[in-house]
Amino acid sequence: MPMDGVMLGFVAHELNEKLRDGRIDRVIQPERDEIHLIIRAQGENHRLVLCASPNGARVHLSAHAKTGPMEPPIFCMLLRKHLGGGRVLAVRRVAGDRILEINVSALSELGDVETRTLVVEIMGRHSNIILRRADGRIVDAARHVGEDLSRVRLVQPGLPYVYPPSQGKLNPENADAAALEDALSRAGGKLAKAIGAAVAGFSPQASREAAVRMGFSPDDLLAELDVQIAAKALYTYLRGMQALGPCVVTLAEDGSPADIFPFPPAHLPLVPYAAYESGPSAALDAYFYERDRRERMAQRSSALAHTLKNHIERCEKKLAIQQEALAGAEKMEEYRRRGELIQANLYRLKKGEPFAEVENFYSEACETVRIPMDVSLSPAQNAQRYFKLYQKARGARTLAAEQKAKTEEELLYLEQMLDDLRKCADAQGLSELRGMLEQSGHIRATVSRVKPRKEAPSQPMKFLSCDGIEIEVGKNALQNERLTMGAKGEETWLHAQKMPGSHVLVHAADVPESTLMEAAMLAAYYSKGCRSAQVPVDATLRRHIKKPGGTPAGFVIYTHQRTLYITPDEAQIKKIRLIRERAPRPCLHCERKEIPMNIREIRPGDDRFAVSHIYEESWKFAYRDILPQDYLVSIPSGRWVKHLDHEGFYHLLLLDGCIPVGTSSYCASRSPELAGYGEIVSLYLLPTYMGMGYGRRLLSAAIDGLKALGYRDVFLWVLEENHHARRFYERMGFVQSGAALDAVIGGKTVRELQYHMRGI
Repeated sequence: MPMDGVMLGFVAHELNEKLRDGRIDRVIQPERDEIHLIIRAQGENHRLVLCASPNGARVHLSAHAKTGPMEPPIFCMLLRKHLGGGRVLAVRRVAGDRILEINVSALSELGDVETRTLVVEIMGRHSNIILRRADGRIVDAARHVGEDLSRVRLVQPGLPYVYPPSQGKLNPENADAAALEDALSRAGGKLAKAIGAAVAGFSPQASREAAVRMGFSPDDLLAELDVQIAAKALYTYLRGMQALGPCVVTLAEDGSPADIFPFPPAHLPLVPYAAYESGPSAALDAYFYERDRRERMAQRSSALAHTLKNHIERCEKKLAIQQEALAGAEKMEEYRRRGELIQANLYRLKKGEPFAEVENFYSEACETVRIPMDVSLSPAQNAQRYFKLYQKARGARTLAAEQKAKTEEELLYLEQMLDDLRKCADAQGLSELRGMLEQSGHIRATVSRVKPRKEAPSQPMKFLSCDGIEIEVGKNALQNERLTMGAKGEETWLHAQKMPGSHVLVHAADVPESTLMEAAMLAAYYSKGCRSAQVPVDATLRRHIKKPGGTPAGFVIYTHQRTLYITPDEAQIKKIRLIRERAPRPCLHCERKEIPMNIREIRPGDDRFAVSHIYEESWKFAYRDILPQDYLVSIPSGRWVKHLDHEGFYHLLLLDGCIPVGTSSYCASRSPELAGYGEIVSLYLLPTYMGMGYGRRLLSAAIDGLKALGYRDVFLWVLEENHHARRFYERMGFVQSGAALDAVIGGKTVRELQYHMRGI
């Protein structure tokens, strides 16, 4: 019962306690059907996962971070716009069913406080994430449902939100004993099935658990029970269900997660489980993380696997043709002998004879042989014909041999890539694999206008042997290359003999036999022979390994090897301790830096109030210790809207996707004493985007704009007390000109200093 109504009720209770009054700082969409909300609540950051995947729809807090794509999807940008900076008012389950609602209070485009609701519907392949306004209309959804998909319920932006059709079941949170008795009576049949038919959100597993907790058997027939007593027992169970616990994950024979329950399952008393005292989110995170990661990787790698298999099949067919060509080339010596025999007997042969009967002087017995002749050619021409066939066969043999060697090399490379794909465990590894295949020309390189983000190289698997020695195992050719070439000369290197597989490195000079056998087991298991018996594994020292020039990544030659014969055993592999190095959790600034930003001029259709909002928020943040606080608080919404239409001013926008997050204005000098200068009038960012390098990009764009207008010298004004801004402009190359002026802002007299830059 991974995420039925019962489990969702426990999750809703936990989220309401931990997230209420929390601030939504960040919205990320790492997958098409998955949203992550970074919420600051009760002094700590929480990552709320909302997933509408057909096989893994769920809602829970997670400790596993995911980075979003280079270009945030439209739905992600819309959620950032409507929910960013908002406060979580409440989290609740709807009518005991598999629907969760998160009410968020956030500012509208006009600066008014509005309540929006994020709805998560967990309904298998119909699962969805929907944002709706306070008036009930849909803002947008992760999946749009049109008339071609459903005639009952449409999910489209602008339409009124309608709950999924009710099945007439009772809400477990407010159903009384009389209503439960009536519903059970109408359902009839077995008790467990009747509970599922009567109470909303109860899956078959939850229904069987309820029957056992009530003191009955799930297979008891209602006709043989006192329905009134059963209804009272069910009512008591529903009222006390939240007090049961802790949440548990049942385990399969191999120790992998099998199922999840909000409390220890009484109807499965002999099944082992792991308990999670911290709450249902921890259990759900443990249950779904590995399974979801594998499913996502299988989906992402399926197309690549199909392409690799097609190329391997093509190479095998080509190899068969080349083998046939080589076999046919064996007749070339026969062609040469025939030509020479005809050449030696030209004096006795005549044109028009179908055969030439001559003595074979290549044989000791000098027996007579019959050589087929072309009756349209003279004997000399027939001899030349056989010599040409000989030359052609000899050339075919040489060419086929060369092509065969290239095909065998390509086939080995493709099989290595397919084996690497099997071991691929993360997006980084998959990206590296795709990059290698693009370089080799086996797949077409993706064309994008966006500069690809430079990712950190993927890391090999790390194990700790029974002797406490670290063993590293490469998961793809690039990792193998980095691992082997970066090793010390005295470290031990292992690889499955003459087959694709991982490079294994033992980080020790003198390796105990027990550690060596564990490393050999890893080398055999992470190779193409993982399902074979007696896999030969070569072990040698790193100093005996060389990489020939021009060979693909991961290709090496070695000497002084010792060969071990290993039968891979998964049970033995699991006994070797895997060092799970937790990647550092990215901070909000790090995640934000990965988002592509766009700078352009303001357009007539742009939201002027959104741009003015940047001014307002930047003033409140940057001048909080400079100008009176009551003045900053009283700045009206839209104050700078009219400023955006001043004649002669040029305005730039910094966009996070489609949302304005920064702005800069420039124009010809407004000061007579600086005629011929360009002037930077303003440069502002939303506080959450400060200190991340976007100010430099925005200022550079404004300077480029003035340069395009023909200006070579620029100046600007900055408050004397705004030391942070002054340091920023000085780092950008501006220097004080010595000019200053006094101004009154908010009832306080402040001094502005003039900075200029010559020869831009």
